[in-house]
Amino acid sequence: MFCSAHGVDAARIQQCHQQGFVYVRFYGGEGEHRSDRRADRGRAPAGRAYPLRDLAEIVGVAASTCSERIRRLQRQGVITGFHAEVDLEALGRPVQALVATQIRPLNRQVIDRFYRDALEMPEVMAVFVLAGGDDFLLHVGVGDVQQLHAFLVDTLSNRKEVTEFRSSIIYTHGQKRSLENLRGLDAASAQAAAGAPRISRRPSR
Repeated sequence: MFCSAHGVDAARIQQCHQQGFVYVRFYGGEGEHRSDRRADRGRAPAGRAYPLRDLAEIVGVAASTCSERIRRLQRQGVITGFHAEVDLEALGRPVQALVATQIRPLNRQVIDRFYRDALEMPEVMAVFVLAGGDDFLLHVGVGDVQQLHAFLVDTLSNRKEVTEFRSSIIYTHGQKRSLENLRGLDAASAQAAAGAPRISRRPSR
């Protein structure tokens, strides 16, 4: 089940949570207010959906102010949507793996076709197009190691454009619940550098 909207349907997301799904945070971005960052940094515990009134209380502003700031971040394109995070075991995917894949020939038609086809494979949860030694990285979720082996042998090996692949089973992984605004960090660094004392070197005699 996947919830996506440009406004929070609290009842719907709460229903998702009751079924084992988890509400995920929104991001702050350029021009964000400090209370936007407080909301983004997850002062509210993850694992449940929050009505707008509760979110406003966590952030420390009025509900109307919180609502307006969310709409402003949406207009700026910082918040692109809201979604629920699913329990992969509940979907029969307790085993995850990363599969580095090389294809040939490397032309636009082959790359685009493999990208589209990979996203249609039931085992594949995400596709990354890479530069470097590998051309694709597939994030796979399956029921067990036998299903992973079947995917590699029966699906990838049978594609004529796939010349090589390597799989790595994921033991555990983490995901940041909030992202720092790197543009803000760059501006702060530049400001600090501009205010730093300059050391001039005397010309050697």
